[in-house]
Amino acid sequence: MAITITQAPPALCFAGNLPDIIVTTDDPGHDFSITIGGDLLLEEYYTADAAGNITIPLRMILEDQLSMLVPDTDSFIQSGAVKDIECLLGDEEIDFRIVRGGVDRPDFNTSDFLFLNWLTWQPQTKQVRYRDPEYLSYYAIDQVTVKVKAFFENGSDNTADAYILTAGSLHTVNVTFEKIHSFFDEQPLYFDVWIQNADEGENTWRQRYVLTDQVFEFDDLFVFENTLGGIDTIRFTGTKTLLNKQDFDTGIFFDEFELEYDINPDKAYEKNTGFFRSRRQLFWSQDFFSSMQKYLVQGNELRRVLTREPKFEAVRYDLIAFDFQFVFTRQVEYLDWVSDEPLDILVIIGPDQELYYLVPRMWIFPELEDPSDAIFPVQVAGEQEWKGLTFQTIMEYLRNELEIPADDRIIDPGVFEMADSTSGTLTGASWVRDGVTYQYTGPVVLADTPEAPDSRFDVIYTQPSNSVGYQAGTPSEDPVVPNPPAGEMVLHQILRLNSGENIISPQNPDSPETKNEAGDYELYAEVWRQDVQANTYYDFKIAYIGWASDYSSNRQRPLNGFLMVNFVTNVSNSVFDPNRIHLMTVDIAPRGGDFVLVQVAPTVVAIYVKKTAFYQTLTFDFAGPKSKTVSDSSLRNGQGYAELPAGARWTSRNQLDYLPTAGSTIRFDCNRSYGYDGTPLNFNMVIATAYANSGCMAKVLNNRSIMPSISVPSGVVLHHAGGTHVASEINEYLFICHKDNNGEVVRVSYTITQNQSS
Repeated sequence: MAITITQAPPALCFAGNLPDIIVTTDDPGHDFSITIGGDLLLEEYYTADAAGNITIPLRMILEDQLSMLVPDTDSFIQSGAVKDIECLLGDEEIDFRIVRGGVDRPDFNTSDFLFLNWLTWQPQTKQVRYRDPEYLSYYAIDQVTVKVKAFFENGSDNTADAYILTAGSLHTVNVTFEKIHSFFDEQPLYFDVWIQNADEGENTWRQRYVLTDQVFEFDDLFVFENTLGGIDTIRFTGTKTLLNKQDFDTGIFFDEFELEYDINPDKAYEKNTGFFRSRRQLFWSQDFFSSMQKYLVQGNELRRVLTREPKFEAVRYDLIAFDFQFVFTRQVEYLDWVSDEPLDILVIIGPDQELYYLVPRMWIFPELEDPSDAIFPVQVAGEQEWKGLTFQTIMEYLRNELEIPADDRIIDPGVFEMADSTSGTLTGASWVRDGVTYQYTGPVVLADTPEAPDSRFDVIYTQPSNSVGYQAGTPSEDPVVPNPPAGEMVLHQILRLNSGENIISPQNPDSPETKNEAGDYELYAEVWRQDVQANTYYDFKIAYIGWASDYSSNRQRPLNGFLMVNFVTNVSNSVFDPNRIHLMTVDIAPRGGDFVLVQVAPTVVAIYVKKTAFYQTLTFDFAGPKSKTVSDSSLRNGQGYAELPAGARWTSRNQLDYLPTAGSTIRFDCNRSYGYDGTPLNFNMVIATAYANSGCMAKVLNNRSIMPSISVPSGVVLHHAGGTHVASEINEYLFICHKDNNGEVVRVSYTITQNQSS
């Protein structure tokens, strides 16, 4: 009854690369069955040959159980393209998973290929139009992220998370240029797409799509299922000729008349591919002709087609193009024509009294310098009546759609430079008052420098004309900013010190700021506040700058850097989870605690910034992408400095801080400290190397009465570099992790010292 398996499919395999099951047995034969998803597909008896071998071919029967669909959502799981197979040969169970597709390669490892590759043979750089349907497919062994990096006309770039792909599924995602544009504020010129894993490593190569507006006389776009289990789009630009052949069935009626009684339409197209740009593109085209599922793109519709008689001729070093025929799978004798001509045609006469097309002849007309009273002839889709649309109506619609503020506002505060203690020049200021835009460039007369020991705040403000106002504040050792006249807006604040350089602060209309106040050193101002929901993540970055009037006394210092925020609320309520919070700064003068996350109410979280100088205003704004859970309006403008409110708190740290941590599990994702809260550890310690960063350290105070044990993961060496544990004394353990060239933790070293305070 013994069965020895000499060959079987691997745990994960392309259906096209599926090997036969080969076994050796002492018996005459065995029952064999295949079950998919609980349904019995095959049940047979296999007889052993003279050598006792049984060979069971699988590929032909199992390939037919898989199918692909053209996706109808932006992120589509191809559930029909992946199947779990359960085979039973005698008492031997042989289970594996198959994925639609295959590769013509001996000794092929499907798992490695799926991990490293997009499922396409298309060229790595592809020119596409804005609305061309484009897809990429990937089998996610683990949960991964589809990353997109867009490149813009001004030379800048930006990266976004496009899709999250769940583990164990074949995904097809929409990478149409129009869709990718929606992830960014600006229109990209081109973009790269790749798969990024949880460790922020790149699994696949970067597929690049370049926007083109190139137009061809004969332009046909086809969507097809490729041989790797993906969905591709290919463009052929050669000539297309209609071959409208029709066969008629005829018969003799009444022994006299030969009449037609049926029509067999055979409408086909003779299509030329157009010259291929590269050998790689030619190679990829063979995937189209091998496909069993092909569609012609007609407007927003996909029409399934069959191909006939492709004439492949590829001479090395010659320009290559070939002909083929395609036919629609649905053939009928009926016609359809949608009229695109309105009943009432609007005739526009040009300056030379001739009919003309607007776009090519528009330059003939004189330019309209003020469009305020312009009227445009328009039609609504589906209606034949012409209507008039005014320029003012268009502007009002855009203002509402784009949420452009209609009230008074500063467009640009301009640049103010002081010539001497009583005069200066303002250049390029502009603002809106009562719907009218004003501008000013010119001199500003100032009050003279205040006398010691006082200082003073002055303001330059708007007026309802092309001029500005000036107001000097009250001299004081702790001066306050004066208020402009009612209805006016401050363009610049000037700190007039009794000696030294004056400090000019333009009021940035685009970025929020804390309130400009003297004093209140080391108090806090609110910069961010939002209502939060349970079991929700919030990820964002804030860029900030805050000048300091003095770098030397009373620990004063500027703030200039980035605050990186990541926190998650609890599953059952909106309180932030202290085990899932990161609040980190990268700053030119970094210190822990410059920012504080506070749970100010059961469903409200806020961030506060510490004032680090006597004279300081913090200007800040979101930097780069943020999660969709973060509101655009959550930044707070004009908040004053005060004591922190009551509520659970989490202070920021910089890249050099040790993060206070509880528990006995020692981690190395950042610098951490254990037992420094007044209660040293008195138990054994466990080393965890997941998400470890090379060079990160952990310091631990431990006063156990015996030497604590230290356990490490398998394959990691624990190296005691020096020192001895003294029973019941405060022992300071300093741990550091080391990685090899592959990024794997291979060693954890530690030392022990005493006489450390807690």
